[in-house]
Amino acid sequence: MRSEKEVKANLERAMKNEFACSDVCFVSNGTHAIEVLLTAMDLPRGAKVLVPELSFMATATAVARCGLIPVFADVSRDYLGLTLESVKAKANENLAAVIVVHLAGFVNR
Repeated sequence: MRSEKEVKANLERAMKNEFACSDVCFVSNGTHAIEVLLTAMDLPRGAKVLVPELSFMATATAVARCGLIPVFADVSRDYLGLTLESVKAKANENLAAVIVVHLAGFVNR
């Protein structure tokens, strides 16, 4: 029987080969995935990150846990995701990133 560490190492190696990338990071949930992504982006502390007003609370919480400021934008009533108009309305030189969320089976457009 192989150890969990060995299985993980083999899976990481396979993913690196499949996607021709140098790094792979497995996380236990979406909150950690957002935190890893934001940390990898190396945004300055206090930078603003646009998030949908309707999402699981972990979206904004992950932003805050990284020392960043969540900025909420309206979502579409049709597909519950950010709209181009709502992003444009909040976009300015202080906005460092936008997090798009697919929610309740609806794909953000």
